[in-house]
Amino acid sequence: MKYSQSGYGADSVILDMNQPTDYLKNEFRDGENLRAAIIEYKKEQTTERLIGVFEILRHSKVWIPCRAIPGEAMQKQIEKMIIESGFNPESVKGKTFTSDDAVKLEPIILQGGDYYFFPVFSSREEMDSGEDCFSAVEQDFLDVISIARVNEYGIKGIVIDAFSEPMIIAAELFDLIEKI
Repeated sequence: MKYSQSGYGADSVILDMNQPTDYLKNEFRDGENLRAAIIEYKKEQTTERLIGVFEILRHSKVWIPCRAIPGEAMQKQIEKMIIESGFNPESVKGKTFTSDDAVKLEPIILQGGDYYFFPVFSSREEMDSGEDCFSAVEQDFLDVISIARVNEYGIKGIVIDAFSEPMIIAAELFDLIEKI
């Protein structure tokens, strides 16, 4: 099943919600349907199309850009490599090392004026189209809502595909998406 256009009005987004949840999550994993639904919604911003985007989001996995924070032991290994290189960053490029130390992945938060937004991407390719390279975590969108709610910045919304066809989902709509 792909996202289809028909139903409530011309080109509305309709999903067969009778499909098993696992099927829907696999169907929406590549982000293609989410991107298509957002583009259609932007062409004609109707309630039906917005609800269609929300329905797809409920079953989508999205990519969260993260900053890798090395643990203490790993940080010491990195510092040692830099010192041994004579503080020449170029000589460290491409070198690898292993560590049993944990790495913490911290979500990247975007700031627009006084507001903070939690960015997610419909696919890894969408995320990598930006200038910066990030570590990434693939997560169910409903779990992203939970993460955004407890973020220390007081997130105003989740921005989807910030580098291409951005769409902001205001925090006030989180409950609605969870209940659809």
